[in-house]
Amino acid sequence: MSGIANNNEMSDSNDWEVKELAGLKFKLPEKYSSGMILSGNIIDGVETGNSYESNNGGLIINIYLADENSSKGDTEYNSYMESNSTVEILKISGHEITIAHNATNFQPVSIAFFEVNGDKIVIKWDGANIDKDIKAIIASFYELNK
Repeated sequence: MSGIANNNEMSDSNDWEVKELAGLKFKLPEKYSSGMILSGNIIDGVETGNSYESNNGGLIINIYLADENSSKGDTEYNSYMESNSTVEILKISGHEITIAHNATNFQPVSIAFFEVNGDKIVIKWDGANIDKDIKAIIASFYELNK
């Protein structure tokens, strides 16, 4: 695990689309803004939880609300921390964000874990690095949910 990185260079999100999932707002650039929101749905007898999946770009956002059972979020976090992922801690909008990078089936995947007002947020995307867009998406959670 590396130290805390403070490279806060991020994309300008002023003209991005604002989405809302489970009562939390966030911004998405055009490449991720077309997608499906699942919240409170039951598919094949299984609760979907609170999830957004973009149609392109391989972006998935899961929200585990503080007043719900967030053990699924903890399980997801622990599985990445116990795997052979490389982990880094970034400081975005004054908050420490844990980023894990892993290659699953030879496809590099990254995942960010953070909390906003006690709610756990997990963002997964294709790729081995965090880019300016992902940083801006994370920052938008703090900007829009004060």
